[in-house]
Amino acid sequence: MHRFQFLFILLGLLFLFLIPPFQKPDEVVQYHKTIALASGSFTCTLHQGRPVHFMPAYLENLPQTLFTESLAYNTQVKVAKKVYLALFTQTTFDRTTATEPTSCPLNPFIYFFSAAFLFIPVQFGFHPLLIFYLGRLAIFMACSFICLQAIRLLQPSYRKVLYVVLLMPMTLQQLSSYSKDAWHIAFGVLFFSLFIHLQKKHQTNFLAKFVLLCLSGMIVVLTRIQYFALLFLVFQPLLQLDFGAKPLKKLKESKPIMTVSFFVMGFLVFVFSLRNYSMNFLTLSFASYVRDVYPAFQLQNILMDPLLFGQRLFDTFNYNFDFYLKSGVGMLGWLDTTLPYWFYVLFGGVLFSVVSTLPKELLFRKKDLFLLCVVL
Repeated sequence: MHRFQFLFILLGLLFLFLIPPFQKPDEVVQYHKTIALASGSFTCTLHQGRPVHFMPAYLENLPQTLFTESLAYNTQVKVAKKVYLALFTQTTFDRTTATEPTSCPLNPFIYFFSAAFLFIPVQFGFHPLLIFYLGRLAIFMACSFICLQAIRLLQPSYRKVLYVVLLMPMTLQQLSSYSKDAWHIAFGVLFFSLFIHLQKKHQTNFLAKFVLLCLSGMIVVLTRIQYFALLFLVFQPLLQLDFGAKPLKKLKESKPIMTVSFFVMGFLVFVFSLRNYSMNFLTLSFASYVRDVYPAFQLQNILMDPLLFGQRLFDTFNYNFDFYLKSGVGMLGWLDTTLPYWFYVLFGGVLFSVVSTLPKELLFRKKDLFLLCVVL
C-alpha cells in the first residue's frame, strides 16, 4: 500500500508539471469554467447576443499567450520555452474584465470543487502561471486523497484492480488536470470501494457509509450523465433484485428507504443536468441525424461488393479497438503523443489478469454481464 501511494503521487506530480499547460484533452474550456467560477461569474450573462462568463483578461488570454492551439498538434515542439520564460518574469498584466463564451454550456456544479481552491489566488490577482499550476496541484491532491482513503476500505484482492486503473497514464493525466473527469474518477473509486466494503457482514456506521455511497454515486453521474444506467445496475442488488451480486442484508430489511434514496438521487441528478442539456436535446430532432442517410442506396452498395463492405467493416472495428485501447490506457498530452503499442497491450493484460482473480461470489453471472454490456 505504501509503495503504491509513493509511486502514484510521484507519477501524478510528473504528469502535473511535465505536461505543458493546456496540452491535456479539453483543458482550455474546463480551465475557463473554473476561472469564471473563481472570479464570481457563477452564471452566464447575455452580452452582445450571446451568453458569456466574465473573468480577468490576463487569465482568459493565457491559452492564447502560450500558443496552445499551434502547439497542440505539433509533434516536434510541445513547449514554447521563450514564451514561458518571458511570461514567468512578467510583472504587469491586463487586469480588465474579459468575456469568455465557450465554457457556458458546461454544467457548473462539478467545477465548484476546483474553483474553491482558486478563489483567493484569482481574487488577489496572482501570477497566471502560479494560478494555473496551483489549480492543477490542488485538484490532484484533493482527488488523490479521496482515492487513497477509499482504497483503505478494500481487501487486497480488490485493491489490485484500483492500483492498475489509477496508474494508467490516462487516469494520472485526468487526475492532474482541470478536467471534471478528475472528480469523476475520484468519486467513482470511492463509490466502488464503499459498494464492496458494505458487503461485509459486520459494519459500523452503516447508515453514514450508505449516505456517502449515494452522494458519491450522484457526483459520478453529475460529471458524466451517461453513467446513470451503470449506476442503476449497481443498485440492483441493493433493491433486492437478483442481479448476480451478493445482496446487502442490512439494506434488504429496509427496501423502502433504499428505493426512495435511489430515485431521489436520480431526480437530483437530472435536475442539476436539465439546465444544460435539455435545450440542446429538445432542439435536435431525429430527422436532423438521418436526412443525409439513404438506406436503399447503402444496401445497393453493399450488395454490389459485399467483400469491400466486409473489409471496411473490419477496418472500422479495428480502428475503434485501437483508438479505445490507446485512449483508455492513456497517452501523453494530446492524442498525437502516443506510447509504444506493447505498453497498451501490457496494461490491458495486467488489468484482465487482476480482474480474473477477484472473489467469484461478487462477479456478475454470464446473463447479467450480457445485460450490462447491452445497457452500457
